[in-house]
Amino acid sequence: MTELIISFEIDGFHFWPNAPKQYEEFSHPHRHLFKFICWYPQGNSQDPTRREKELWELRRDTIWALGIEFGSEPINFGPMSCEGIADWLKTYRNFSKVFCGEENFLGAIVS
Repeated sequence: MTELIISFEIDGFHFWPNAPKQYEEFSHPHRHLFKFICWYPQGNSQDPTRREKELWELRRDTIWALGIEFGSEPINFGPMSCEGIADWLKTYRNFSKVFCGEENFLGAIVS
């Protein structure tokens, strides 16, 4: 199976409701440069080397969908964790898996 990959970064906020005391600062909205890597499965079994979807179009439409759902940059993801954001994006765009990270330090892959 062939999968296409897109990646992008988005400036945004989120928070951790009811964070444990040692992470209390995360219970308030805080800013990150969210990094995304998304895998899109190719369904063309006839010729896996022929792309069904243009990568630039897939990337543009994905960023647009995040803006429509969560607002313009800086995006406010509210109480969503990296896993929650990745899961929403995976479901909404039919990706096989999505990585959502905070800067280049932490993150989650949902598959």
